[in-house]
Amino acid sequence: MLAMDPDSSSAHRCVDQLLARKRTSADGKLVWWSADENRTNLFHSSGRTRDIETTALASLALIRATQPTTTRSALRWLITQKDARGTWHSTQATVLALKALVAATGQPLGDAQPRRIEVSIDGQRVRDVVIPTDQADVVQQLDLTPHTSSGSHRIELVEPSGTGTTYQITARHHRLERPVAPPSSSLSIELSFDRTSLRLDDSVTATAVIQNRSAATVPMLLLELPIPAGFALDRSDFEKLVRADQIAKFQQTPRTMIVYLRGLEAGGRFTLNYRLVATQPVRVTTPAAVAFEYYAPENRSSSQPTTLTVEAAR
Repeated sequence: MLAMDPDSSSAHRCVDQLLARKRTSADGKLVWWSADENRTNLFHSSGRTRDIETTALASLALIRATQPTTTRSALRWLITQKDARGTWHSTQATVLALKALVAATGQPLGDAQPRRIEVSIDGQRVRDVVIPTDQADVVQQLDLTPHTSSGSHRIELVEPSGTGTTYQITARHHRLERPVAPPSSSLSIELSFDRTSLRLDDSVTATAVIQNRSAATVPMLLLELPIPAGFALDRSDFEKLVRADQIAKFQQTPRTMIVYLRGLEAGGRFTLNYRLVATQPVRVTTPAAVAFEYYAPENRSSSQPTTLTVEAAR
């Protein structure tokens, strides 16, 4: 409406309604839009990804409506919603969030000034990051691994100028424990192997069983099936599933086979078998298999890791 007529009174009434429905953090620094109803939108998004998409669209509208204060707070909230990979959990949420951030580039949002961030670990300054005004949209990445070790550490960021700065800290670790599905998850996945001890060049069959424990269909389901180190996967099993229309498609990465399902009906159960060939003598703990709803990735479940032993051929 603003694109057709920037002075439209109807459009500005809509903007007022949009502002009235915003949600604000306790400190007043973050703004977002959320629905109370547990329902999906046009792109099957629900929960966090639905709120990200909605807030990104609201930000695009507010940029055009020249609402710098609320826009700045909404963009800050979007940045806080990034996942560990620097994206926003799903394709649609990522695309819309990036569109909002790009649209805000160069806009007079009232925070254009140089920044300096002091990074300290356990009270010792390890790095100063300088961000010139003309590079405010450039992401700078720091690897703090050389400054850490096993145990607890305190990471402190100080911005002496008092300018608002967005940041993200990502930590990775590995635990040999049975993953626990979130209480709200309607999915479960189990991965088993027909044997755990074999010889070089032998094959083992993995069986993944996915269940939808909810009373509604789960749309756009993704499976991440592990390819353990020292094993090669037989792609023909997945090609047969595509031809039989049991799966939509698959995509292989060096350590994972990603399987796309169009959906799993309420109370439904899906079983998938795939073969792995031992190519090296190893004793390896397999990564967990993961099942999740693509546009609501918080609805996920993981399997228990398994240890496989491959002995050299006699």
